[in-house]
Amino acid sequence: MDVKKMLDSARLQTGLLVENTPISKRPAALFCELNLDLAVLFNAYFEQKPAAFLPDFCKVTALFLRIANEKKWTYLLLLPDEKLTYLEQKPVSRFVADDYLIMQKLLNNSYFERRSAAFVHAWHIFVKFGLVDLGFSAAEIQTAFLEIFPPASGEQF
Repeated sequence: MDVKKMLDSARLQTGLLVENTPISKRPAALFCELNLDLAVLFNAYFEQKPAAFLPDFCKVTALFLRIANEKKWTYLLLLPDEKLTYLEQKPVSRFVADDYLIMQKLLNNSYFERRSAAFVHAWHIFVKFGLVDLGFSAAEIQTAFLEIFPPASGEQF
């Protein structure tokens, strides 16, 4: 999964909360939107609506990437092949609700305490959720992401 390519496409996206938000409040709007969309993804998972998994996963991915861009943390989200392999080899979660709550706590710590490490940890849990618990390959995620959030016209990936 080429996070750099996905970051470039995510930079072009706007969201409902962010569009009319003053620049000083943009991080709050992005974190709020991330929390809301993460809840939508996990709700689809708990209600066993697999058709929504990949599009919802891509929406949340875009928000992680947009926040990283806003906070100048993009380099922290890059996933070398070794890290992807490590995440892919993790066991399936026994209780996914715990993962959701841990991510929420980490994201809130990241926002309120300005902790990039908490954000990165939430990112890794989220990517592992997509790769292992939802069963997507890194290539599937990247392809779907770039279809939903295409790069700027004229750019080829």
